[in-house]
Amino acid sequence: MRRFSVAIPVLITGVCLYFVFVFGREAIAIFSSPIWGLENQAFARAVYDIGQVADLGPAGLVRVAAFLGALKLAVAVVFALYLANRFNPYRRSELDHDLLDAATLLAVCATAVAALPALLEATPQLLAPHRPALWLAGLVATLSMIERFVESEQLVPLKVRAALSPRRGRASALRWDYLRREAGQP
Repeated sequence: MRRFSVAIPVLITGVCLYFVFVFGREAIAIFSSPIWGLENQAFARAVYDIGQVADLGPAGLVRVAAFLGALKLAVAVVFALYLANRFNPYRRSELDHDLLDAATLLAVCATAVAALPALLEATPQLLAPHRPALWLAGLVATLSMIERFVESEQLVPLKVRAALSPRRGRASALRWDYLRREAGQP
C-alpha cells in the first residue's frame, strides 16, 4: 500500500477541487442570473421537466431552480470544508472521512435530482452532462475507503500485526489461532 499512499490523497484532493469549482461555478451562475440560471438550456430543461412532473407554475419553477442552485452550492461548500479540514496544519485529530462521505453523498443526490428528467424520459444523451460527477463521486468514495484501510493498517500495533499474519511455513494452524486469541483478535 506504500505506492498508493501518496497518490490517493492527491487524487482525492483533485476530485474535491473539481466539485468545489464546477458545482460552485454552477451555483454562482444560478444565483447571479436574473432568471435563476434558466438561460442554460440543460438546466432549464431539468427545471421545466421537474416542474411538469410536480405540476408547478412559474413561481414553483423559480423555487425549483433556486433549490437546485442551493443544492449545488451546498455540495461545493461541503467539499471546500473537507479540503480545509484536510490541509489544516493545526488539526489535532485524525482526518474526518465522514465529511468526505457526506459531501460525496450530497453530490450524488444533487446529480440525481438534476438528472431526474433524463432518467424519467430514458434519454441517455441527456444524462451525458451528469456522468462525470457520478463517476468522480464513485472514485472519491473508493479512494476514501482505501485511505481509511491504509490508515487503519498503520494504527495496528506490532503484536497484533504478528497475530494477524497469514498462515505460512511449517507453523501449524493451531499456533496461529493461539496467537490470535492471545492478541484479542477473533
